Amino acid sequence: MNPVSVDIKDLLVNAGIGAFASDADWAINISHEPATPDNCITIYDTGGPRPSYHFTASTRGMLYSDFQVRVRGNSYLAVWNRMQDILVVIDHIGRFTVSGDSSAESDVVYSDIQKTTEAEFLKKDENERTIFVCNFRAFRQEQA
Repeated sequence: MNPVSVDIKDLLVNAGIGAFASDADWAINISHEPATPDNCITIYDTGGPRPSYHFTASTRGMLYSDFQVRVRGNSYLAVWNRMQDILVVIDHIGRFTVSGDSSAESDVVYSDIQKTTEAEFLKKDENERTIFVCNFRAFRQEQA
């Protein structure tokens, strides 16, 4: 099973929000916000509450995986708009499955992703770039 940040990165890349680990505008990164490009998206795994260990023949319990999406850029309006694009993608995804990479890895079913905070202006960084953040909780189960 991947960290939730990896699955969300794939979701955003597939939706055309940005490219992973790229130097292009709106590069999508995991757990590290690079100095460049100016316009970028970073996804952080931020924990979550205790999992539910209700095992069945087909599932291994529910995980509540929290993550944060951070969007940085030169223009306040461009950053706000990119965050809104991300919110639309995440809000409309519904239930989806991430296939395991090998026969040793199980599929993971995401039953829901909920926004736990509104998108909010965080600050301007040392280079006067605007930063917005939004926090989410993913409800996911590894299939047995």
